[in-house]
Amino acid sequence: MNAGPAGGGTSTLSTRLILRIVAEEGGEQAVDQVLDRAGLLAEKAHLQSAHGRVPYSVMLQLFDAVARELDDPRFGLKLGAVALEDPALGPVRALTRVFGSPAAVFRHVSRVSTRLDSAAVTRCVAARAGEAELAWRVLPPRRPTRLDCDYSIGMIEQVPVLFGLPPARVAQKACQVDGAPECEYTVTWREHRAGGLWRRWRGLSVAAASRQDAISHAEERLRGLRSAARDLVSGGSLEETLDRVAERADGAVHARGHLLDLQLPKGVRHVRSRGLDQTVLEILRERPLEPGIRSVEGAEVLAVEVASATRHYGVLAAVASPGQAFFPEDEGLLAAYAQHAAVGIENSVLLTEVREQEETARLLLTVARSLAGRRTVSAVAQSVAEAVPVLSGADRSAVALWEPGVGRIWVPGSSGWPADLAERLAQYVATPEESPELREMVAVASTRVVFDRPGEGR
Repeated sequence: MNAGPAGGGTSTLSTRLILRIVAEEGGEQAVDQVLDRAGLLAEKAHLQSAHGRVPYSVMLQLFDAVARELDDPRFGLKLGAVALEDPALGPVRALTRVFGSPAAVFRHVSRVSTRLDSAAVTRCVAARAGEAELAWRVLPPRRPTRLDCDYSIGMIEQVPVLFGLPPARVAQKACQVDGAPECEYTVTWREHRAGGLWRRWRGLSVAAASRQDAISHAEERLRGLRSAARDLVSGGSLEETLDRVAERADGAVHARGHLLDLQLPKGVRHVRSRGLDQTVLEILRERPLEPGIRSVEGAEVLAVEVASATRHYGVLAAVASPGQAFFPEDEGLLAAYAQHAAVGIENSVLLTEVREQEETARLLLTVARSLAGRRTVSAVAQSVAEAVPVLSGADRSAVALWEPGVGRIWVPGSSGWPADLAERLAQYVATPEESPELREMVAVASTRVVFDRPGEGR
C-alpha cells in the first residue's frame, strides 16, 4: 500500500488567476518577481497550468507576495472578475451556468467550490431569488488569511454576471480570520431589469458566452484525456504506472484525495492513495466500493471501475471532505481517466510478464551452462539449489535426493540458509518410516506442499 500526504489542496486554476492579475498590472517581469519573492520561480509553469494542485500554503505564499508587489492588500476581490475572462476556467463557467440561475448556483455552491479548492468547504444555508446565505470555512489545521477571504467574496460577487446580471453585493457577517468558526455571507443581487430589449440582449449575450465556454470545456476535456494517455501508456514498470495513475487522478477530478484499489491477474492487491489520512484510508479499504457517488462517513466518495476490454482490475475513487460535493459529470470524467489508466496498467502487466519470461529464460540458460561443468551429484545439486531462489523468488531452497537402494533421503545442496542450519542440512538423513510426508511422496511419486503458512510444522 502506498499513501500520499493527507489533506486537500488548491487547484492551480486559483494560482493561475493570481498570477494573471500580476501579469495584467505589471507584465511578465512582475510575475517573475512575485514568484521569486515567494520562492516559487521554478514552479512557474505548474502554477499557471489548468490541471494541477498545490498545497494550500503555496497559495497563501502567492497571496502575500502579490499583495506586496502590487501594494494592494485587497486584490483578492478582483479575482472573481478575472475568472470570468480566463479561458482555462471555461469548463467551470460552463458547469456553473447549467444550474440556470444564481440562486440554483448558490444552492450547489459546494460543487463549484470543490473544483477550485478542496482545502475549504463552502455551503449554502439558504437561497432564493435575489438573496442567499452562504458559509465558507478553511479546513483545519489550515488557517485562512484576509486575502483568501476576499478571493471567496470576489468569486461570489460574479455569479450573477454569468447569467447576464449585475454583480452581487456580499455583506460579511462573521469571519474565520477574526476567530469565527466560519465566514458568513449575505449575498443579494437583482434578478432582472425592466425592458424587453434589455432582456433579449442579455439572453443573446449569455448564450454566446455559454457556447464559448462549452467549446472551452470540450477542448479542455480532450486535452486532459490526451495528457492522461501520454502519461499512463508509457512503457514503465507496473509500480511506476500505478503511482502515476494515483498521482494524475486529481487532474481528472479535483478532490481532497484519491484511492486506487486493484486486484491484478496474479491475485495481488495493489492500493495507492493520495491526500487521504490513515483513518479514512482504512475505512475505504475495508468497504467494497461500487461505481457511483455515495456517502462514506459523511463524505462524498465518487468511485469508477478500472477495466479494460478484457479484464476488470478494480476501482478508482475521488474522496471529498464532509460538506464538499461533486458535479454529476465528474463521474464521466473520472471514468474516462480510469479507462486510460486500465490501458496503461494492462500494458505494464504484459510488459512485466514479458520481462519476467525473458529473465527466467536467461536464468535457466545460466543454470544449464553451470550444470555442464559439474561432475559430481553434490555439485549438480548445489547449482540447482542456488538457482531456485532466483527463479522462484523464494528466500531459501534445498535439494534432497532419494536413494531407492538404501531407502533414505539426504540433502547434498542448499542455498539461503544460515551457516549453522546449512551444516545441519548437509548432515541430515531420513527414511520413510521417520516422515509420513516422505512416505506418501515415495509411494505415489507426487509433489506435496508440507507447510504453506508461516508457523506451521516444527
